[in-house]
Amino acid sequence: MRVLSYDPEDGFFFVDAAWDEYRRLAAEYEIDAGGADAEEVIEIQKDYRREMAEEVFDAPYPFRQYLRDLYGIDDMPEVCLVVKRDLSGLWVEQYDHPFHHMWNGESPWIKIEPVPIGALSDLAALEPAAVGDAAGENVTGSAEPEEEKRGEESGMEKKRTYNVQWARDQLTRQALGKFCEYYAKMALLSYGVRIYTPEIDDHGIDFVAEGRTGFLKFQVKGARGLSQVFMEKEKFDIEDDAMFLILILLIDGEEPDLYVIPASAWRRESPVFVSHAYEGKKSRPDYTVNVSRKNLPELEQYRLENMLPLF
Repeated sequence: MRVLSYDPEDGFFFVDAAWDEYRRLAAEYEIDAGGADAEEVIEIQKDYRREMAEEVFDAPYPFRQYLRDLYGIDDMPEVCLVVKRDLSGLWVEQYDHPFHHMWNGESPWIKIEPVPIGALSDLAALEPAAVGDAAGENVTGSAEPEEEKRGEESGMEKKRTYNVQWARDQLTRQALGKFCEYYAKMALLSYGVRIYTPEIDDHGIDFVAEGRTGFLKFQVKGARGLSQVFMEKEKFDIEDDAMFLILILLIDGEEPDLYVIPASAWRRESPVFVSHAYEGKKSRPDYTVNVSRKNLPELEQYRLENMLPLF
């Protein structure tokens, strides 16, 4: 395992692990992987690595050079984790999670020389040195613009009434799920959409809303950063034209992004919308959204503001 990046403000480390190392970690720790078990995570990451190798490793700006510039390593990490120093929080993330473009130019992560570790417990005493002139330099080497600093110093930054640090310890998976459901309802209510909540758990339907052509059914999922999101097949009928996924993408320091995705999107499998049968395995069949930097443009068509004609 290697520590590839460091967030000194919140005490997080970005760690890569080989497949077997991840299997051992998953057996020892409770790792948030969006409901996927260790073998599912590995299969998803293997698929992603194959996709990257086929499409961008030999591009004009080779992907290996991209990794050298950002992390000082030659090969794409097999599995990446965000790990709290005291090990109270661990979750799977995409390889590009700490990068500048993921944080609207305000990444708290700093570039470090990769640090090999034998166990996650080594993080308790680790104080990696930043690479660059400034300890607060982010992984792309871009310093915070002076205009932004002056705006913050003058108290002109935008005020918020709720937390936008989605990696906060107190924000458990259950709390995050509840926030996303409420946020989705409030977003639709703000457009005058009528919302109805089932009194009992109705097979994966979180709420119903009135649409132009009848009632629409919604399942709500949240994603902390760029990751995979899963819906059990038995609770998400892709043949039902009234069924939708509301995906809420949560990037630390940014407002939530909300997407309204029709279940029919999975009728034609793509790198973004994937079906897993898991034949002969313990895992339940599911539908997956692969949320990655590369796939974000395909999701743009499903932003809430683009889907308002439904209501």
